[in-house]
Amino acid sequence: MESPPPPFPDLSTVPPGRRRDPIRDARLRDAFYDLVSVWIDRSNGRFDFSGVVGDLADSLTTLGVPRAAAGVVSPAGAVAHMAWAAASGGAYAMRRGYAFGRFAAWWTVSVLAGLDWPPDPGTLGRILAGWRWWVWTDGSTSGWQLRLAVDTGDVTWVVSASDSV
Repeated sequence: MESPPPPFPDLSTVPPGRRRDPIRDARLRDAFYDLVSVWIDRSNGRFDFSGVVGDLADSLTTLGVPRAAAGVVSPAGAVAHMAWAAASGGAYAMRRGYAFGRFAAWWTVSVLAGLDWPPDPGTLGRILAGWRWWVWTDGSTSGWQLRLAVDTGDVTWVVSASDSV
């Protein structure tokens, strides 16, 4: 079964940022990790996650990404990328399916928004619409990738996950 990722927007080079002190949020990190856990636990995947008080460039620099290109996506586009990643099995794990993918994406954005489960869809949608979302790349093109960033107004969070054969 072919299941390509959601479309990417036009990407622009992100200039180098300043390294900042990373912000730790174990619950949020775990929610993002759960999206791609089979890539790591049952395959060759890698996962990294960080937040900073700063912009996209600062968050990528703090994560250790020397060069990147990013494009703005809508909240729905960001959720679609999360759902696609969570539905996937990566290179070697069994595909978990879109029902799981949608649930995992909703769970993740609910944690990100600080809402109780299950969230009110209208409230969640208003919160997500007030944030700026990006997909990004470090130039690698092989395998399965979830590279996403969100500026919540207080913190810019960035996730980097990948798996390959």
